[in-house]
Amino acid sequence: MAPRSLFAFLLLVLAAPGRAGEVRVVVERVETAPRISAPVLSVPLVSPVQNLAPSLSPALMSPAASPAAIAPIPVLPAPAAGLAPARALVPAKAAASLPDAPPRGPPAGAAPAETDSGDALFDGAKAAEILSGAARSVSGRPLAAGVFIQNEQEGSLIAQDSRDSSGTFFKYYRPVELRPALVAEVRAGLKGFAKAGYGLRRALAPFSKGDGAVWEALSKDAKLAYLDKYEKAVIAERGAQAAWKGKTFLLMERSAGAPDFLAQHPDMEAPPAGYEHVPGHRFLQPEIVSGKTTPAASVGEALGRTRRIIGDTGHAGTQYHVFVKAEPAALRAQLAGLQAALQAFNDALYARAVQDSFQNVVHASLQPWHAGRSRRVAGLLAAEGEAHQPSAEDPDSEKHAFVGLRWWGMENGKAVVSLELRGASLPFKARKSAARDMETAELPKRDYGEAERWLSLISAYAESLAKGTAPKAAGRPLVLDAAAADALLAARAAERGMPPGSYLPAGELSKRFTGGVAPGLLAPFAASAPGSPELNRFMDEWLDVSARVRSLEASGGTLADARRLLEYQLWSAYAGWGRSHEPVARARLAAILATR
Repeated sequence: MAPRSLFAFLLLVLAAPGRAGEVRVVVERVETAPRISAPVLSVPLVSPVQNLAPSLSPALMSPAASPAAIAPIPVLPAPAAGLAPARALVPAKAAASLPDAPPRGPPAGAAPAETDSGDALFDGAKAAEILSGAARSVSGRPLAAGVFIQNEQEGSLIAQDSRDSSGTFFKYYRPVELRPALVAEVRAGLKGFAKAGYGLRRALAPFSKGDGAVWEALSKDAKLAYLDKYEKAVIAERGAQAAWKGKTFLLMERSAGAPDFLAQHPDMEAPPAGYEHVPGHRFLQPEIVSGKTTPAASVGEALGRTRRIIGDTGHAGTQYHVFVKAEPAALRAQLAGLQAALQAFNDALYARAVQDSFQNVVHASLQPWHAGRSRRVAGLLAAEGEAHQPSAEDPDSEKHAFVGLRWWGMENGKAVVSLELRGASLPFKARKSAARDMETAELPKRDYGEAERWLSLISAYAESLAKGTAPKAAGRPLVLDAAAADALLAARAAERGMPPGSYLPAGELSKRFTGGVAPGLLAPFAASAPGSPELNRFMDEWLDVSARVRSLEASGGTLADARRLLEYQLWSAYAGWGRSHEPVARARLAAILATR
């Protein structure tokens, strides 16, 4: 590069707002997956690509969301009839037509299992037809009265990359005021490139005046430093209520160029553990949400808002709240069907997710639905209390699932709940080879198809819930019981001639990989019928991994000595189970949506 061109390039880099003096880190991404580094084996391996968001490797996740932070799941009593039975598997030729699912079929020789009371049996083609029809019924029109969608885009200023950068969050929100004394303190603290960058950006915009120009010239870290000083000053003067209303930060407001559907003030997620002493730590995980008075009236409108927000800010941590306002008695009357629907939605999404990444098995925020969550929902609907905000460590959290149900309290005599879609991804489309034409290669584009399908299905169910006509389907929630899983493993190990001490119990193996008992590791034991081919095949692979870990430790080694190999093998067991169980889960969901 010629010296003149190099100098011009450096000027452009320094002039870019929010970049000078920053440490570059990686943002939490919605759709991408850690590629598990598979060992060299004698058969070709396909690297798993994560599909559901925001399932991240420990290196990409915030410390607060790491698998090690998962609280142990309490042992729940198993139902009298045993673990939840699986439905008859869907034929391979029909599974190929299911929405957003590649061709896959049941294991050879799988025997039909008894169906749950109130559900209808469908083959794969019928299930796909029902699911597609339910999605089409709402995707192109306004939603029914009492149903609307709120966008929620989560970001991170801790981790950034070129595709998912939340540094431009400040394009939408600015401080309510810029105090000259505080700005002077921030500028006095700038060093090196950060100081030079500020001066250069101000010099390149000599005719820009006012607070806006000063704010734009500050780097991201300088902006965070200002917000930290500003927040502390206001709290000292007027108290915390002047700065915060819950997690809403009142000292920032929507800027003039921001979309008018956004809330006036942004929300801030709690800072991750370990960042408490970082300047501006309370603003490291901002959220961009649509305002309460300006919700999306249709699926298409909600997706359009998502596209705009991601295009402007890179906030790709996408969630949707499908709100329902209904008579409290009507909601309680539909409780059994609602619990069955929540289980069915989550089972289908979880079975898909575990095929794509081991991190989807042990993820802290995307966990299987289970009996504890169903009991929580029943209690919230019965109490009709204030809005409930579960903690991340709550094992019965009604929020930390692929599709959660949130209780928001009463409004004008109506109960307000939302079905929260958290587990749909916005993956990047496959790119054409850029080697042929480096000058005109297209930038990566996102595929919103999966999010549209699941949001449409949830909206269709929400409409029936609001009308009081939700299906009266019966369903048995999963009981994530480590003791029950151990009993199944012991019986299978005995069949294979494995002595009891040759492998680790379910909870102990989970702790080796996650530091706790991850709910996702117990799901296959609860979701499959005892003695079914899919469960036996899963347990055989699981026992092989467990026996290897036990043998390794008995010889004086540790899991770290072979973690990559053993984690890959363990993930393979869950991925294989997911391929068998996904058609079953989709058929159950279709059975529910068919009777809307």
